[in-house]
Amino acid sequence: MVAPPPTDTPNRRTQLRVRWEALLRAHPASSPLAHPDALVHLLDLTLDRLFTTPRQSASGPAAAGPSAASRARPCNNSCRCGLNPLLAYFTVGEQALCETSAGADDDTTRLHHALRRLARDELETFCSLCQNSCAPQFVSPVSVTQRREGTDKARR
Repeated sequence: MVAPPPTDTPNRRTQLRVRWEALLRAHPASSPLAHPDALVHLLDLTLDRLFTTPRQSASGPAAAGPSAASRARPCNNSCRCGLNPLLAYFTVGEQALCETSAGADDDTTRLHHALRRLARDELETFCSLCQNSCAPQFVSPVSVTQRREGTDKARR
């Protein structure tokens, strides 16, 4: 079932944006791409996507909101090298959402789930371009053929 987009009141959006930017600027940058001046330009686009896209209705235990364990490290499972500049961006974004939410109402729950989905998608996209250990290693067809031949010889 598709739920309506979370309520986008100007006050709620402004509070979230201001807190997100403040936390982002206070967070140490892990690389030049993770510098707050580079990431702050994404805030309006991210908030637009967060508040305008209809979300899947949440039900069951997962709908109660993020667990304490998942709040502690919301995005870090997506990036193996830890250099993705969006890690800090979405981590502090979720922290800002927690800090600016008045309670665990349906809108807040949908925003948490929507932010997690958006973070996962964006992190996976960036990691797919990674030159470090995030991107799947290219396997040459020649090396696969040589490995098979070696296995076949060992069986004989």
